[in-house]
Amino acid sequence: ASLEKNARYWELGHDLHDMRVAARHAASIVRSVKLLGGGGNIRREDGASVHESLCEAIALLKSNLRDVRLESQIGEAADCPTIRADMTELVQIWVNIIKNACDALKLAGTPDPTVKIRLQVVPTGTLRGFIAVSITDNGPGVPEGFHQKIFQPDFTTKKNGLNFGLGLGLAIVRRLVDAYEGEITLDSVPGKTTFCIHLPYKKF
Repeated sequence: ASLEKNARYWELGHDLHDMRVAARHAASIVRSVKLLGGGGNIRREDGASVHESLCEAIALLKSNLRDVRLESQIGEAADCPTIRADMTELVQIWVNIIKNACDALKLAGTPDPTVKIRLQVVPTGTLRGFIAVSITDNGPGVPEGFHQKIFQPDFTTKKNGLNFGLGLGLAIVRRLVDAYEGEITLDSVPGKTTFCIHLPYKKF
């Protein structure tokens, strides 16, 4: 009986934690829209964890990922260097991309819908000193003619009442990545779409 009672408190604490994460994410959306208008946000001088931001994004999207097979390869890079960033902005980047992938999979009715997330530190090459995050889905892909348009404000591919889209998601993502002096690339063919984000880091 005591165990059952305590389990209810654990569930309540878990729900309150998710509510706190969601509230912080809502504030991030407001700040991100302001950023498109030329506003600025404060970056954390003590460093923000990309790994932690990815975990928060996944927690926020539990309902979207319920019918999707998630392959997460972020645990091995849990101790990767922190970056000078706003944690909620990082979460906003991952949420936009992952949610878009889930929406595309749902709209296309993709068999065995899968989203793969990978986090790693780039050890060599021209992008040495960067943290790389790749998000891949096995959906229908982005038509080649849309590869640049999807990053423009007011452009959305969401139709048929699947979701209400302002067309700001990926525009915000690119603006944030640019603000961090990073880069975002898209590689898409039918059956495989990958967004790869490189963010520079420095050791604190």
